[in-house]
Amino acid sequence: EVYFKQGLYSKATEYYHLGIDLALDTGNKSMLAMLNLNEANLHLTQKDYQKATNFAYESLKYALTTNDLKAQSEVYDVLANISLAKQDYKNAYDFQKTKNSLLDSLANQDKYLKVKELDVLFESEEKSKEFQDLTKSHRENEIKISSQRLIIYGFIFLIVVTIMFSLILLKQNRDKVKLNSLLTLNNLKIEEKNNEIVEQHKNLQAANETKDRFFSIIGHDLKNPLNSIMGFSELLLQRIDKYEPEKIKKYLEIIRDSAQRSNELLENLLNWALTQGKSVEFTPERISLKNKIEEVFGLLKVQAERKNIKLQSNFGTNCEVLADKNMVYTILRNLISNAIKFSNSNSEINVLINPKNDFCEITVKDYGVGISEKDIDLLFDFNSRGQLDKKKNSGSGLGLILCKEFVERCGGTISVKSTLNEGSEFIFTLPTYKA
Repeated sequence: EVYFKQGLYSKATEYYHLGIDLALDTGNKSMLAMLNLNEANLHLTQKDYQKATNFAYESLKYALTTNDLKAQSEVYDVLANISLAKQDYKNAYDFQKTKNSLLDSLANQDKYLKVKELDVLFESEEKSKEFQDLTKSHRENEIKISSQRLIIYGFIFLIVVTIMFSLILLKQNRDKVKLNSLLTLNNLKIEEKNNEIVEQHKNLQAANETKDRFFSIIGHDLKNPLNSIMGFSELLLQRIDKYEPEKIKKYLEIIRDSAQRSNELLENLLNWALTQGKSVEFTPERISLKNKIEEVFGLLKVQAERKNIKLQSNFGTNCEVLADKNMVYTILRNLISNAIKFSNSNSEINVLINPKNDFCEITVKDYGVGISEKDIDLLFDFNSRGQLDKKKNSGSGLGLILCKEFVERCGGTISVKSTLNEGSEFIFTLPTYKA
């Protein structure tokens, strides 16, 4: 303790270890609890929080073995201080709460001992009362003799007590003012911490809801295409020699489409998970929208041809934007892929580019099933996707949510115009590149 208070931490550690070895040899668990707690405090002072935590839990182990409530409360106090130093307020609050509970138990234990002491004292007083009765007459005579003297002393004592009491009241009043100021400050700090805890609870609840939705997507939307792949693959394996070529081709197309849907869903899930974890870096660069649209057309050409859909573009001007190329690619791929998915066969999809002030406006227009006005507000809200999925049976909708997040990360906006049974227009903007 002396070395520790003098700041000689190496020397203090050396003697702590010697003490621990001696306590281990003698089996002194109370001493082990105290020495480990002291070393935890030493490492906390040195800001070595991991070692401080390890020694604190070692101390707690021996304190629990000896049922030493005071030692246990001191360990939880150290753990609370470690958590505060690490800004882990939730654990700090939990450790402080456990400490207070132990102190309450300790107080109850002290009360029980005091009651026992009072019982012993009562018995002693009963016995002394008999002695007092025997000596009462003698004392009464002595009191009469010294009564005059006591009156004088009483007046002197009363004056002294009055002065002392006045001084004590004055000091208590000053202390009370200081204490009230301190309590007010502490209450403000506690209220601030409570607000932080409430905010953390809200964030945790939102994260749990997002996690549940995430697993719902995996369990529902990924399960269906995988079941199709497995089911039709099994049919082909068992009966391929009995099927006509046209039927085999049809089953293979179903397998291919299911695999493509699974791949798109997994890619969107991965991108979405990365955005939630803030792992997606935003790297703006000069991008030719014409080249990027033609790249996505090439990727989705086969998908469009299966429904005899024409992919057309109108580059009134080749807008160049300042954005992240991977995000722009994901936005275009999801919007055009959705347009193909919900377009009628033998129709077309138009991608238009128009410069507007400091932005380029890109429109993806299809002639498909369209979206009702009340459902448009649900398209980009992750928590409302379940309502829309049940109506449309359209999957997770993560693609559109990703589009909104990526467009906004790039500094643009996204909106929708749609009429049921006529088609939809998804319009988004990106900042124009300026040399």
